[in-house]
Amino acid sequence: AEYMGYTLNMADGQAGIKRLLEAEEQASVIVSKARKDKLQRLKEAKQEAEKEIALYRQAREAEFQSYNSQHSGGADSKKTELHASTDAALRKIQEQAKANSEAVLTLLHKAVTSFDA
Repeated sequence: AEYMGYTLNMADGQAGIKRLLEAEEQASVIVSKARKDKLQRLKEAKQEAEKEIALYRQAREAEFQSYNSQHSGGADSKKTELHASTDAALRKIQEQAKANSEAVLTLLHKAVTSFDA
């Protein structure tokens, strides 16, 4: 068959369709792997953030214990104030980790679901 000056061969058309289907399957595998990799990196980042929070908490607790032992005869208000400031700092870190986690999720979602040609 001829179309606009080109000779069309049915076998060539089917081979082209087959190549397109194979390319689509390969692209699907690549996208799936990329999603899994990104989710794994996000999970690792979350675990790392949790470790950092735990280390920070331990350090602040050690500071508190040191301060408490040095000022053991001090007023209860000082202990309460230090404890409150430690809790506030920990809450701030946790809020920052949560805020960053949501931003990372949003970026990953955009990266996985949008394709630039």
